[in-house]
Amino acid sequence: MAKGGLVKKVMAKILSQIDEGRLKPGDRIPSERELSQAMDVSRHTLREAIKCLESYGTLESRLGSGTYIKVRPQLVASWNSGSQKGPRMTDIFQFRMAIEPNIAFLAATTATKAGLVRVENNLKLQRQAEEDCDIERWAAADREFHLLLAELTGNPLFIKSMRRLSRTIADHVDNSHLSHSRIGSYHDNHVSIYRAILQQDSKKAFFHMEEHLRLLPWVENLETPYPTAEPAALSIIAWSDVKAESSSEAKTSKKDKLAKSAKGQA
Repeated sequence: MAKGGLVKKVMAKILSQIDEGRLKPGDRIPSERELSQAMDVSRHTLREAIKCLESYGTLESRLGSGTYIKVRPQLVASWNSGSQKGPRMTDIFQFRMAIEPNIAFLAATTATKAGLVRVENNLKLQRQAEEDCDIERWAAADREFHLLLAELTGNPLFIKSMRRLSRTIADHVDNSHLSHSRIGSYHDNHVSIYRAILQQDSKKAFFHMEEHLRLLPWVENLETPYPTAEPAALSIIAWSDVKAESSSEAKTSKKDKLAKSAKGQA
């Protein structure tokens, strides 16, 4: 197994112990010697895994004391408290649900080859940041991904809105909710959205984006119901269908007129 694979395997084992309750917030994890022997890996591999988990905020090292399971802050509570320092998470999520699935929908019909290449390169940056356990770099690439989709639409209002949203998230949302597994899931979502756009499948792009947004960790704790973007999407889809039908009817009508004209001249 490659070095990166071993590190991820060790991370998964430690996270599994946390999920199962064998390690709890505030607990000190076993020593390097004990863990490396128990997991049958070198101390170097173990240190790399611990370093990654520290960068994700799962573990914290205390000088002269050891490594502990970090007590994570309750981000949702602070965001829904009505603080005037920034918009509530509810506000951000409602806005994203209303606009981003429709951006993905439209991007599937307007994307240029050059724009798609930029998105593909962004996905590579996300994967590299994930492998490097660099949360800040991954979060920046994540924000850029959503902005690039807006740019694919060619609509200046979408682009301007998403640029402002990106700055708001960068300024007011910390990354304490991110974990190695969550980042992996988000990246998979991004790939699914990209592939749908690449295939020019608007409906699939829309629903993959909506599904992606529903995975955000604070969704189930929102104080107010979040809107489903489905009505907006259905209206766009319906409009597209009507436009296609109108175009088809117009072509049929033109053919009928030409046929009648030809018949009259015969």
